[in-house]
Amino acid sequence: MATLFRGPETVAGQSASEARAALRTRTEAIRNDKRLTSEAKQAAIAREYLQTKRQVQELYAAEKTAKAARRNELTKSLFGQEGFTSAQDAISYRDAQDRADSIPVNAEDRALTLLKRAELSGDTSLTKALLNRALEAGWVNVANAYIEANPYKGAQLEELWGLQDPDPASPAALQAQITESATFDVPKPDEISSYASDTVIEQVAASDA
Repeated sequence: MATLFRGPETVAGQSASEARAALRTRTEAIRNDKRLTSEAKQAAIAREYLQTKRQVQELYAAEKTAKAARRNELTKSLFGQEGFTSAQDAISYRDAQDRADSIPVNAEDRALTLLKRAELSGDTSLTKALLNRALEAGWVNVANAYIEANPYKGAQLEELWGLQDPDPASPAALQAQITESATFDVPKPDEISSYASDTVIEQVAASDA
């Protein structure tokens, strides 16, 4: 399953990479500008850094917003009560959710068997409930079985799977954090690398204004 909306392969991640490259180009041009004093160069580089950092932070915020909106849209499409026409449908769905939630995390085989039966019998409520539980429990085999049998809705499930945040205690969560940090990080140019806070860098940036 592909992981979407995370890392350098996303639109925002690519834009952040381009912003860092542009910062390096502008920084080098300032360094080579013989008309500027060392202090003026440092101030100009500080301004370029701060501007790029703000740009990348905006990209990151926009990506988080887009990810949340898309996740909500897919969740509603896959697990909402669309197509239910009566109160009995809603009751059946709640019963199906209780049934799916009662399956232990380590009992994926049981869930897979139930999914196959639900699909054969046309039990939409139980199918939805089992898929929702698969996302929570990390049942890849259950998800893949549905994806293979249902190309259209399966594509939505695969995308939603990729949009889920990993368990904070899992190695995947640490890797995601490292990747995200690297994707939206803006390294400081050498001229201002000794300054720990942006407050000081802002003072440097304004020093020749």
